[in-house]
Amino acid sequence: MKPDPRSKILQVTVDWLQPLLLLFSLFLLLRGHNAPGGGFSGGLVAGAAFILSALARGTNHVRQQMPCSAETLVRAGLFLALTAALLPIFFGKAVFAALWIEPKIPVIGTAGSFLLFDLGVYLLVMGFVLGVLIQMARNVHQHQPESRVDTDASLPENNSASGPAASQKS
Repeated sequence: MKPDPRSKILQVTVDWLQPLLLLFSLFLLLRGHNAPGGGFSGGLVAGAAFILSALARGTNHVRQQMPCSAETLVRAGLFLALTAALLPIFFGKAVFAALWIEPKIPVIGTAGSFLLFDLGVYLLVMGFVLGVLIQMARNVHQHQPESRVDTDASLPENNSASGPAASQKS
């Protein structure tokens, strides 16, 4: 087994930084209706957290961290955004009209259909970023298998889940 060329310093730093970036992405998501932020910027920050993880430990590690595939995130995001857009029709209002929840929600404050839309955009952007990351890593690994870009840093080379079988997984 060859020694792992990935930096241990980067791995430890990302292990501490990734949860903070994900928390910050949620902060951006929740404050987006009252100030700069929202689903797009929150989704980009969340995607960046997973990109850092991929740089430190490989894309298989990112796949293991995700509860579902990038495609599922994109589909769920589109569904939520479309639901937020069409939900006002059932209340006799125009498409994309704001619906408000009367009692204020602790931490979030005043919420409405825009929060559902922002959540959809958040999931869609994060899923898109992860999908692009995984596909790019897969392409690099197919053309340069020695790069080990599509393998997990903790796995030996011969037991890694890369190659044609892994590309069918996600």
